[in-house]
Amino acid sequence: MPPRSCILALCLVSCLASGPCGQQAAAGAKAITLEHVLGGSTSLDFRGRAPRVRWDADGVNLRVDGGEPIDPGTGAKAASGTEAPVTAAPHADDLAALVASGVDQAEARLLLRRARPAGAGASYAQRGEDLWFWKRGGPARRLTDDGVSKRIVQASPTGRHMSFVRGGNLVLIDTASGEEWSVADDGSGDVLYGVLDWVYQEEVYGRGDYRAHWWNGDGSAVAFLRLDQAKVKDFVVIDFIVRDKSLDEERHVRPMPMKYPKAGDDNPTVKLGVARPAERRVQWVDLTRFPGDALVVHVGFTPSGDRLVFQVQDRVQTWLELCYADLASGAVTTILRASAAHGWVNRLDQPHWLTDGSFLWLTERTGKKTIEHREADGGLRRVLTAAPVVVSDLVRVDEEQNRVWFSGHDGRAVDRHLFTVALDGSAPARRLTRESGTHSASLDAAGTFFLDTFSSVTVPTQVRLCDGDGKVLRTFEGTPPRDLAAYGYVAPELFTVTCRDGCELDASLVKPSAMDPSVKHPIWIETYSGPDAPSVRNAWSASTWTQFLQRQGIVVLQVNVRSASGKGQDATAACYERLGVQELMDLEDAVAQVCANPWADGERVGLTGWSFGGTMTAFALTHSRAFALGIAGAGVYDWRLYDTIYTERYMNTPQANPAGYAQSSVIGAAKDLHGHLLLLHGTDDDNVHLQNTMQLAYALQRAGKDFAMMLYPTAMHGVRDPSQGRHMRRLMWKTIEAHLLR
Repeated sequence: MPPRSCILALCLVSCLASGPCGQQAAAGAKAITLEHVLGGSTSLDFRGRAPRVRWDADGVNLRVDGGEPIDPGTGAKAASGTEAPVTAAPHADDLAALVASGVDQAEARLLLRRARPAGAGASYAQRGEDLWFWKRGGPARRLTDDGVSKRIVQASPTGRHMSFVRGGNLVLIDTASGEEWSVADDGSGDVLYGVLDWVYQEEVYGRGDYRAHWWNGDGSAVAFLRLDQAKVKDFVVIDFIVRDKSLDEERHVRPMPMKYPKAGDDNPTVKLGVARPAERRVQWVDLTRFPGDALVVHVGFTPSGDRLVFQVQDRVQTWLELCYADLASGAVTTILRASAAHGWVNRLDQPHWLTDGSFLWLTERTGKKTIEHREADGGLRRVLTAAPVVVSDLVRVDEEQNRVWFSGHDGRAVDRHLFTVALDGSAPARRLTRESGTHSASLDAAGTFFLDTFSSVTVPTQVRLCDGDGKVLRTFEGTPPRDLAAYGYVAPELFTVTCRDGCELDASLVKPSAMDPSVKHPIWIETYSGPDAPSVRNAWSASTWTQFLQRQGIVVLQVNVRSASGKGQDATAACYERLGVQELMDLEDAVAQVCANPWADGERVGLTGWSFGGTMTAFALTHSRAFALGIAGAGVYDWRLYDTIYTERYMNTPQANPAGYAQSSVIGAAKDLHGHLLLLHGTDDDNVHLQNTMQLAYALQRAGKDFAMMLYPTAMHGVRDPSQGRHMRRLMWKTIEAHLLR
């Protein structure tokens, strides 16, 4: 066994041989207090520190914690290595060049610290609202001097142009001449060029990613979206704690209006264009074949950069088309169409292009994610993976070696492994990582070795070097978790729940370290249960909160409901058009199975969750009698109150599915509340609006139901202020004490 983990592993094996880790040591273990959970100087270390091991820039040697290069074959210091390039890569003499350009030294140093690569040995930086650009060894140019806000700043791949959004307009600047070109002049608060609105960034391109323009490989063209929000309804979030002293006084609130389409409302309308800066010409892509409310969900270029590649979906996402567009004419050719066999069609990854123009395509058309090899025109060449293998992501494609590496699992969804398969289909998929658990792999340039970051419920995170067949060659030394033995850490037990209809669910239990099997213990469930978002994984858990709860005599349960199982789209679609209904039945079945044990108290079962987990918590307390306590954070309590793109993907529109919306509503079932419900919400939440909690509170009051509520001023969709976070955790514990430990 590798030196880093041998003592720790022996401790864990000894513990697990007689039950969950920590049971034998419970009598002598130190107490875990709420102060340990709240952090600061009292924090406990159940995580340890895995070393930072990376491939050198040459793709051959290794560097451990930034040290000297190591030969992976021998473990000895390598004869030579290649330092990874600094991202910004300014030279020391760039300071002199900037100063010579009229920049004072303090300003020049700041620019150098903020510099980013811009192609062809060039760098750029943003200082305040203005842009600077320079080429190595040459003078610096101040590209803008207007002091106006600029968003989504990018350099073209060659560094010939810079792009950014100003006042809703996409602007391109020639870095040699400094000349600007705005691709349109009607950008505004309602009309956006090259930047996403709220709902597109949140539900399509990824939270925080507002980028809506993309350069081709040679910098000759940039594709962009034009979004028109004129028909999107406004929603106003209120800032009750005005900390900006320029806004008069704290006794005045600050309204924060936003464009937010709720389920069934108008979405922003979208157009797709291609701008050519050399010609100062925009070619609009012909989207007339698609419905007017269609969504453009991916945009890119072929490797040669001469064709646009994009994906379009209908509003409620029951189909997806992969399309080419001609850059000169805007004519569109559909090469693939996916239709929903299981509820809806997820936004898919862009093609992985091969040298002959064909591509690899990750698809869910069978209900499980698989890798297909497609011709350039979309025709199927071969299917590379099949059941029981379920693909997660492509890791590496090497055409010369005829190999594809990918992550996924082969039937045990709580695990994550590295696989390889022959690109030409001559050999089936083969799993390279061996131990059950969670593996994240990084290959060397030749595919001869890979780094495996591994953990399981019984093994803390470690980094190992493996050969191309998965044999572990060495484990790199890190720092083991400091407080496992002293504080009686208990590892989760993985088990299977069998539901009323025979479906099997992955679940985990953390039992009290000093559990008396003759005494009934309360059950605490932490859940999310959102579509395809499993919370039970065969990975190391470092939660001090969970360990605190088990030391108070509480059994901590987690379960992956079938729609959050990670088993494939066919399983996820169980929630379609009735969010919460099947998920609750699965949670009930998990509780029933655990409470069949003599040590589990079915009268003292509580659950909690945030966001979708908050929805599930409140839904459970209004649609079931199996739960005595629920602590619901920032939940959607009627799906008509949430945004279009997310909600309609799973629920269709309220107009088309009124029965499903009624069946999924917490507010509509307020009169059926059973048990004690604590509602938590941030007042500045721009995602799940406080409106949800207020409408539920009003419905509960009108129904004569007792409940508790705590609001967190200034908090958005999550409580980030440390003092508020500590307040919330203390409140949760007091509530658990009062209602589950009676």
